[in-house]
Parts: sequence; structure tokens; C-alpha cells
Amino acid sequence: SWKNLVNPFRKIHHRLILTVTTVAAVASALVFILLLGVLLRGFEGQDRMELDTRLLSYWAAWQYGGNEAVMERAGLDMQEHGSRPFLLSLDDADGLMVGGIIPGGWERFDLKDPALEGLTPGRYLTLKADNMGYALRVTGITLNDGSRMIVGLSTENRQFLMDMYRRHYPWALGAIVLAGFIIGLISSRRLLSPIIALNSEIDRIIITGELDHRLE
Repeated sequence: SWKNLVNPFRKIHHRLILTVTTVAAVASALVFILLLGVLLRGFEGQDRMELDTRLLSYWAAWQYGGNEAVMERAGLDMQEHGSRPFLLSLDDADGLMVGGIIPGGWERFDLKDPALEGLTPGRYLTLKADNMGYALRVTGITLNDGSRMIVGLSTENRQFLMDMYRRHYPWALGAIVLAGFIIGLISSRRLLSPIIALNSEIDRIIITGELDHRLE
């Protein structure tokens, strides 16, 4: 059975088809990994930029008018950027929340995680929760009076992208393998047809004995 499986691939025609199909599959996998990595890095960079912008904006509002100014600024942001939810948590020096915005379902994330106390602008923490299909990316700052401000965004967009790739890539890979097989079949026949014709002509010369016949 092993010989029956291997023998077909000893023919150059079959080996060419297998080579083209394999190259197409490997190339598509490499492109998939590269593209996915670029997209994920782009999402992460965009999230960090938005987190930094929000933190700076709310910090400036706090300097101007305290927690009330922060909540007013956040309310305006919800109206301007309502398509994407965000987290805002204002804790006093004792760690008690005195204000904030927590979208539905995000209360499952542990906003009392001790690691949050060490957050500074430019540092980020990823919070995870059970039965949540995405994580929460947060940054924060400790204010002059000892209180703490935390802002966060979900990784739902990135998770949606990953799920979409997982669902559709196998179909795309199957189509690429099929296309590689067809291209390999056509190209191998075109490449080998002159050799096949030459072999046939040599066989005919040997059989007929026309040794003075010249090959094209």
C-alpha cells in the first residue's frame, strides 16, 4: 500500500503538480500570517493612541475643574464617539470609585486589580474576565491628590478580526490549493509536452531503425 501511494509521485508530471500546489499553499499561509500580524499591530497602535489621547484629555479636564469636569468631558466624548464604547473610572485616594463610565458587561473585569495602581501614562495593562470573548486594554494615572484615573478600551475589534479569519481562511486555503492544483496540471502538461513528443519520436526511430532521421 505504501508503494502504491508513493509510486505516482515518482513521475515528474505528478511531482510538478505537487510542487506547484505546495508552493501555493505555503505562500498563502505566509501571506495570511503577515497580513494578520500587520492588522493586529495596527489595531494595537490605534488603541494605544486613543487611550493616550483620552487620558491626556481627562487629566487636563481634571486639572481645570476636578471630577465634574472629567465627567462632562467624557459625556461629550460619548456623544462624539458613541460608536465605540470606552471605560472611565475615577477612584479617590482610598480606592473607592467616585465616578466613571462602565459599558454593559465590562463590570466583569476586575477594576480593583492591584496592578492598576502602578499604571502611568505610556504603560498599559490587559484585563481578562471569565466568559468574555475579548479583553480590556487600560492605562491610567495617579493624580496630585492621590486619586486615580483609569481609561480603557476593549479588544473586541481585534477578536472579531481573528474570528473572521478563523472562519473564512480554511475556505480560502482550499480555493488556493485547488487553483494551485489546476495551474500545476496545466503548466506541467505544457512544460512536458515537448519532452513527451521527443521521447515518442526516439521510440519510433528505434523501432523503425531510421537512424539517419534528424530530431527537431
